Amino acid sequence: MTTHVFILIGIFYLWGSIPTAYWYGRFFHNVDLRLLGSQNIGTANLFESTKLSSSLIVGFVDLFFKGWVPVTLLLIFDVEEIICITLSLCLLIGHNWSIFMLFKGGRGILTAIGVVLGFQLYLEMLILVIFMGFIGRILIYKDSGFWTFIAFLVLPALTFLIGHSNGTLIMTIILITILITKRLTSNNLLNFQKDFNVLIYRLLWDRDIKSKDKWIDSANR
Repeated sequence: MTTHVFILIGIFYLWGSIPTAYWYGRFFHNVDLRLLGSQNIGTANLFESTKLSSSLIVGFVDLFFKGWVPVTLLLIFDVEEIICITLSLCLLIGHNWSIFMLFKGGRGILTAIGVVLGFQLYLEMLILVIFMGFIGRILIYKDSGFWTFIAFLVLPALTFLIGHSNGTLIMTIILITILITKRLTSNNLLNFQKDFNVLIYRLLWDRDIKSKDKWIDSANR
């Protein structure tokens, strides 16, 4: 890779690293998300700790400006596929392990959705929203963490079945790997939890125990 590409990698990582939810909470609500709710510094905890309108604003920024816009610009300028994929994943890595937050960050779901939409995987996202979001989350089992995990598994399969390029398929596999890694390590990347039950709970429900209410309650003690 040329020097210009490495510079772009740094720029995309820094752009993804902007802790939108944390800064919004501090500036507009005078709250520190690291001390509230799930203590996650992402949009979901902003919603639980403040109000819906704030989470919608931040969610839109993370999805649209952090994910969709940069990827779309790369495609408009016809950037080589391998470079486009690398830079796009840097957005997600930055969001999940932000240099501004000492390499902590959010879960990256909305930024990942923005990246996926930037690669024009519209049909895949529509299927996931209908079957995982609506039918699964609303009608079957009311836990977004679990259905997000199912979506992790389904996205690469849909990308393959619908017939996208091998590069796009590889991008979705790496993207999902990044999201799962964030789940398993939480915000304790250097103190990786090795307890098997904890890892299973984190993988399936994105928390250290099955009960969401008990998890939030224990985090606030």
